[in-house]
Amino acid sequence: DIVLSSSGLEVVLPALPVVPRGRIQVGLRMDNQSSGNAMIQVAHFDSVAVPVAALAGGAPVNDSDLRFIWMETTRQAGDPLTPSALRSLNNQELIARRSLRADGPSRGNDVERRPAADTGDPVRLKYRRGAFMPELSCHARDRGRIGDVIRVSAAWPLDT
Repeated sequence: DIVLSSSGLEVVLPALPVVPRGRIQVGLRMDNQSSGNAMIQVAHFDSVAVPVAALAGGAPVNDSDLRFIWMETTRQAGDPLTPSALRSLNNQELIARRSLRADGPSRGNDVERRPAADTGDPVRLKYRRGAFMPELSCHARDRGRIGDVIRVSAAWPLDT
């Protein structure tokens, strides 16, 4: 338990594995004697990315398209898009996963790395089995980044 004290009144926070968020019930003690319970509101604040102008889904996202604002994130759905979350995307080309409104807080999953192949894009499939290595012209059936496994389709007769 964590104990906070002020002028003889102690607030006893419950032992939780994570920092509490929103309303929680705490114990109250006065002179080392239990004095009851109270509900408190634990607010979280963070630096959150906010688009400067509206962005359409699939549009490229650059550093100049975002600004960071210190704001309350307690009731925000999902994890906010913070500077550290943006850095974790390794400074690669980014796109908006959905339409983003101007001056609205962004979530961590609102942006993603630009895919190397999108559904319907032409791709070359190289298959290697020992010395046998054919190449096929195909079309991507899934969106994917470099290193991802995606489904492809090839028309018959094969165009090699």
